[in-house]
Amino acid sequence: MALCGRCGRPITWGRLPDGTRIPLDVHESMRGPDRFVMRPGGLVKVTEDAAVTAFVDHRATCQSAR
Repeated sequence: MALCGRCGRPITWGRLPDGTRIPLDVHESMRGPDRFVMRPGGLVKVTEDAAVTAFVDHRATCQSAR
């Protein structure tokens, strides 16, 4: 586990299928935008209303990035 360099909150890193790494909130969420599930080939974005637990893109929730 790592910490966000801007806000200090815990994050984990995920990788998109193209290899791009993105920071994710460590706690999964059942609903909302900017969520990803981890798959063997990389992160897969889920729809806002998908009823699955998924990691939220920390860039969307970081209080210091706004």
